[in-house]
Amino acid sequence: MMRFSTLLKHPADWMTGEAEGNSVVLTSRVRLARNLRREPFPGWATKERRVSVLERVKPEVESLPEMKDGFSVELDGLSSLQKQVLVERPSRRQSGQMAGRTSCNRWVNFDGSESMRGHIVPVQITEAMPNSLRGRVLTSELSAA
Repeated sequence: MMRFSTLLKHPADWMTGEAEGNSVVLTSRVRLARNLRREPFPGWATKERRVSVLERVKPEVESLPEMKDGFSVELDGLSSLQKQVLVERPSRRQSGQMAGRTSCNRWVNFDGSESMRGHIVPVQITEAMPNSLRGRVLTSELSAA
C-alpha cells in the first residue's frame, strides 16, 4: 500500500506535467467514515453530530504536512441544484460543451471551452438525465474562458 506522503514526495512524471500524457487530472476525496472512537458512522449520526466531528477533525487534517499546499472549501452555501464541477474533457454528447464530475462522481455536461479543463467551476443543474446531468456555468467569466 502506498502512503499519501510517499506519493507527494516522489510523484510520477505524468503528475508533474513533465511526461507525455500530462493532461490527466488527478482528484481525490477522503471519507472519514471509520476509526473515530465513540462516534457513530456518518449515516447513523445526526447532522449536529456530523458537524461537531467535522469541526474537530478539519483543523487536524489541515495542519498535516501533506496538506501544506492543499486547501479545503465549505460547500454549504450551494443549493442542491448548484454543484462544484471538476472539468475533465469535452462532452461526448454535443460539440461546444465540456463535461466534468461533481463531488458525488456524477457527470455534468454544460456549455464551455477547452480552457476550462482542470478547473473547478460552479454549475447550476438544469436537467437530470439517466446517466448524467446538464447544467450551465454560473459565472459568465468562466463560460467565456
